[in-house]
Parts: sequence; C-alpha cells; structure tokens
Amino acid sequence: HTNSLFLPSASLAPTIRATSQLADAAGHDILLLVTPAQHLAATMAEVPAFPRDLVLCAKGMEPETGRTMHEVPAQVAPGSEIAVLSGPTFAHEVAAGMPTAVTLACGGGEAQWQRLAPAIARPALGLINAVPGPVAAALRTGLDSLVNLIPKDHPA
Repeated sequence: HTNSLFLPSASLAPTIRATSQLADAAGHDILLLVTPAQHLAATMAEVPAFPRDLVLCAKGMEPETGRTMHEVPAQVAPGSEIAVLSGPTFAHEVAAGMPTAVTLACGGGEAQWQRLAPAIARPALGLINAVPGPVAAALRTGLDSLVNLIPKDHPA
C-alpha cells in the first residue's frame, strides 16, 4: 500500500494493511488511530469493537468539546488501554528510514509498554518510555509545538 497523495515514494511493510473499512481493524490486538483530532470521535464511532490496546497518533483537542485526544477513546472505548505515540517527527523522514525517536506513553503502564514496544519499534524508529501516560504525552506534545513556533534566530 502507498499514500500516493502525501507520501508517493513510501510503501507500507507487507505486514501492515491500510484500509478504509474500519470494521477490518476491529479484530486486531493493537489499533493505531492516525486521525486528525477533529475527526477522532466520528472515526471511532465506526469501529464495531475495540482491541485491548489503542495507540493515539493524533495531537490536539476537539474544537467543539475541548476534549483532549486521550479523553475521546477513554469515553468511547472504556475497556481499552490508551497509549500515545508522540513526536515530533516528519512523515517523509520516517518513511525514508531516517533515524528518529518518539515517545510511547502507556496508560497501561509497563505491561502495556511490553506489548506495544516490540510491535511498533523499528531499526530507525526508536521508542522512548519516559513520559508517564497519555496526559503527560499530550502536555509534552503541546510544549514541543510551542517550542517549534519560537523563531530559531530569537534567543530563548
């Protein structure tokens, strides 16, 4: 599979299957939700059943409700453990295999980390387990975004 619109030169590994049919994703042990913040709740409403582990890859808040990304699945899929995968990264660099590290903040603690880290980490994609849960990851992502807005030639 490829994303011909945004990453035409990148192909997904054969073990990963992209689908627009969310019912197809319901039978898996891990579900990565890579959806813009404003569409997360509506997207989740289309999933018939949720796995044990949900990994949020969206940042931000719902514009209408002010809910953060970890609050949406906590309400929609209360039986799932929520983790947050947070950059900053650039999709084209990750797709090109450039080395990067991201934070995987697991609301399910060490046991969830042990399930998710081997499934997500890759030789050029390192995972950091330094943030205690999804709330802290959301705060870290927000701070990273603010720091990136500061002009580089402006002294801190």
